[in-house]
Amino acid sequence: MAGKYESERSDPHRPFGALGVTAGFGDRRTAPPAWTRVARVRQVHGAGIVEARQALVADSTEADAIVVAEEGVLAAVKTADCVPVLLLAAGDGPRFAAAVHAGWRGTVAGIVARAVERAGEMGVDPERLHARLGPSIDPCCYEVGEEVAARFDEERLPVHRDGPRPRLDLRAINSILLVRAGVRSDRILLSGPCTRCCHDVYWSYRQDPGAAGRQLSWIGWADRGA
Repeated sequence: MAGKYESERSDPHRPFGALGVTAGFGDRRTAPPAWTRVARVRQVHGAGIVEARQALVADSTEADAIVVAEEGVLAAVKTADCVPVLLLAAGDGPRFAAAVHAGWRGTVAGIVARAVERAGEMGVDPERLHARLGPSIDPCCYEVGEEVAARFDEERLPVHRDGPRPRLDLRAINSILLVRAGVRSDRILLSGPCTRCCHDVYWSYRQDPGAAGRQLSWIGWADRGA
């Protein structure tokens, strides 16, 4: 996956291979497809969601998840250790896709569950959803303080306590939250390595707190009428 646009045509984790779907996880060297309508937001490590029907300038709207249901609009989030989550509805019924930015604050605030809830509000059964969780920091490199760990304890979410400090596995935790929200576990795929371990390929805030860039993750349907 690293360093290339991920065409889902060759990916066994459907429905990302559906005709017209563009989805991928970038790295230091990767830019998203050159679409004219790209929806980005000012990410604030919260649980806000915006539905995009047109291009959004990154600083114009605060949110941490972008929903699209129309052709020609690409939802994109940026990360540098946080978890990029892509959601897509399979089969017949209303269209739904989302790009989600899940750091520890957004995770414990339930950002992925809120995205699934928004799908339901748009007429999408959660069992139709497929989820991909892209490259992010893994528990090998993600130590947190006891005050952060306590927030996850309160939500009955796993915390690794086999070392000197608590550690979090944000991808595993978000997978648990997706299942709690009604997404089938066999439709959740974790993709890519630890961003800090592979900081030569991926941007990592923990590795370079003052100099880290951001990689993009994106999803949308191509405008077949264009």
